[in-house]
Amino acid sequence: MALRYTSLTLKNPVVGIKSFAEDRKIKYIPSDEDIKAVLALCDRQEAALIHLVMETGARIGEALNLLPEDIHDGFVVLYTRKSQYESWIPRKVPYDTSRLRKFKPFNIRWKKEPRFLEKYVHKLGQKSWNWHSLRHRYVSKLFKNGVPIFEIMMLLGHSSLITTQRYLALLP
Repeated sequence: MALRYTSLTLKNPVVGIKSFAEDRKIKYIPSDEDIKAVLALCDRQEAALIHLVMETGARIGEALNLLPEDIHDGFVVLYTRKSQYESWIPRKVPYDTSRLRKFKPFNIRWKKEPRFLEKYVHKLGQKSWNWHSLRHRYVSKLFKNGVPIFEIMMLLGHSSLITTQRYLALLP
């Protein structure tokens, strides 16, 4: 028995389906003036925490877990954990450690994310920004300075380049 081949009509199955708009909110990155005004309200340890997060791109939890043995000449070692089931992963991040000369661990004063930053931002009537905004500022500066995306990924402690690309897509 011979098979007959008939011409197939191929149709694109997505024709006529409306796509969902991707709702990506561009992150507000605080200006130097915003940060300077907030720093004027801070005590020495609050200012040290802001500088550390801003200049290393640390997550607030990583900054709070910084210990004296993690501070070296010209860099700090930050520890991150991707999930509660993983062990802590160290990463070396360049940092001018002169601000941390008389360092008292931040986790002595704050057990969880400190709220003074949001309080000061609100008090000054600034556009809303928080700890994570400082991390986005760090990424923005690296990218503007021509740092390769793979190096940015390593400095942030991302395990996937896609995550770093998302950070860059959310920048103004």
